[in-house]
Amino acid sequence: MHKMYCIVRKDLKNHSHKACQGGHAIAQYFLDHGLHDIWDNGTMVFLKALNEAHLLKIKEDLDKNGINHSVFQEPDIGNQYTALACIDIGERFKNLALL
Repeated sequence: MHKMYCIVRKDLKNHSHKACQGGHAIAQYFLDHGLHDIWDNGTMVFLKALNEAHLLKIKEDLDKNGINHSVFQEPDIGNQYTALACIDIGERFKNLALL
């Protein structure tokens, strides 16, 4: 079974805000890609990026390698990128800490 990875910025103000942004990224993933048959609401892994620049570096790597993903921009904080979601891609995120 594939895993859903959600990477949320560590520098967001509190855990509730981080959880909300992660939820938005996962919802955006399904709006963008609709891959219900691959993940099927199984395991979710929440990891942390240090800040927006780190999150965008991860996004750039996924773009470069052709890996489907979605990012969420929060309108309430100036459309900053806050979280990213993608389906299981093996060991790519092994150096990121759990949220």
